[in-house]
Amino acid sequence: MSQENRLLVRKIREGIVIDHIPAGLGLIVAKVLGLITSQGILNKKLKAPIVILMNVESQKLGKKDLLKIEGFFLNEQQINKVALIAPMATINIIKDWNVKRKFRAIPPKIVKGLLQCPNHRCITNRRNEPIKPTFELINNDPLIYKCIYCDTTLTRHEIISQLLA
Repeated sequence: MSQENRLLVRKIREGIVIDHIPAGLGLIVAKVLGLITSQGILNKKLKAPIVILMNVESQKLGKKDLLKIEGFFLNEQQINKVALIAPMATINIIKDWNVKRKFRAIPPKIVKGLLQCPNHRCITNRRNEPIKPTFELINNDPLIYKCIYCDTTLTRHEIISQLLA
């Protein structure tokens, strides 16, 4: 692609860039991170600029989405949420206008307390039961997790539905 045909978005001083999000999932990532509401409205608590690029050409994915958020950093739980939605995404930590750290959003081997088991008979769904739902990664592609208590599985689509609820 020639330089004149490239989409230019200004650099950020510090914050994050989440790249290589499969096309169509950028808004879902933004919602799950609390950047926008379920109605697609910008979270009023955020004062920093947010750029959401959607359906951008990508050599790796064909088409991709990308998020650029100034003055915003992810905690471990948020990184895990990104990895559950877009396991091929890369997260870039920006400081002083430069990428200080870049890593892939790898789905965690164990997810504890973040998702609910859909099996109503599972011990994790009993009232007054102090056990947190815990899922083990059993497959990366397609993404599948299994409840360690009842063996019920969750697909990426089911996980995304739960994270958006």
